[in-house]
Amino acid sequence: MEYYTESELKKVFIHEVGHFTANLILFEEIGQYKPKGINITWDTKNQVLTGAVQAKNRTDMKPVKYYFNAVLYDFESVISTIYGCIFQSILFNLDDFTNCTSTLDGSSDYSFYKFAVHNYYLDISVIDGILQKHYEELKKTELRQKLLNFDLDYFFKETPFSLEYFISYDDLTKYEELITIKNIVKPLMLITYNELKPPHN
Repeated sequence: MEYYTESELKKVFIHEVGHFTANLILFEEIGQYKPKGINITWDTKNQVLTGAVQAKNRTDMKPVKYYFNAVLYDFESVISTIYGCIFQSILFNLDDFTNCTSTLDGSSDYSFYKFAVHNYYLDISVIDGILQKHYEELKKTELRQKLLNFDLDYFFKETPFSLEYFISYDDLTKYEELITIKNIVKPLMLITYNELKPPHN
């Protein structure tokens, strides 16, 4: 029995590719948050696919505790956490990056994003504005077409249906389209990264 459709798998996968791409850029720029891979799992309780990026967290800062096993290490958590919604929203050509918060992964990410903003900033509307401007700049690039053309068979052809997947860092970074996507995103993300950086960083 197949529990989910290919379109659902692609939505969740692209969402996690957004987190992975942001973490990959952060690792290249600051030597932190190296992504290890992407987990995708069928949640039997909620009957939905869920995803998560495994990444090596910062070891040079004291974490701020959040719910479950999540921790906040630095303001980078703001941009890396929201990038799943940014990619998912671009894939579906939405006007606002926060529209993906109606999904399970999106709502969890947005809650963590608001927590991160509250911890490092005073006015979430200002941060939302910076990220919305960034989102609109990304929409002007080839990013959406690249995401639409993302080949699921490259990653899932060996196991066309499964209740759990793990796609490793090596498998992801060998995919040329992902590196092209990273190169499209990187210059714009770094501009936004510097705009988001609090004065004390």
